[in-house]
Amino acid sequence: MLKLWKKLKFKLFKWLINDGEIYLIASALRGSDTQNNYLKEIFTKRLRHIVGCKYYRELTGFKIPFKNLVKAITTMTDEDCHYLDHIEMAFDSLIRIGYITDEIIFLRGLAWNLKEMLFWNTVSMYDICFASLNGLLKEFSEFIEVNQ
Repeated sequence: MLKLWKKLKFKLFKWLINDGEIYLIASALRGSDTQNNYLKEIFTKRLRHIVGCKYYRELTGFKIPFKNLVKAITTMTDEDCHYLDHIEMAFDSLIRIGYITDEIIFLRGLAWNLKEMLFWNTVSMYDICFASLNGLLKEFSEFIEVNQ
């Protein structure tokens, strides 16, 4: 019976990993290779909770401390762009498979905004990026914790 179960699990794994949407989500679950733990706290921990990873199911009351968001932005490096790309694609996949919540829309938008800041990396474009980020934070202010 155990041998059959292992064989079945492997077949299920192969089927899931070859599904493009599942693959994009799974590739983001590992988290960042960079040293920016603020990004990992904001995105990876929540993604793991959203998809039901065993040790993250109990998380409740999602709010990003504003000071952590500022630290995530001010400590970003070019290496973080690759990570943010995976995070954005994972949230896009969740939306495409029909799992749409305000939290997912917010986190996807936040990943996109932060990635754009890294990509453009010019003072003139920062104004546009910060205006976009400001609009996102206003629209989804329920996910930001200002007073700590």
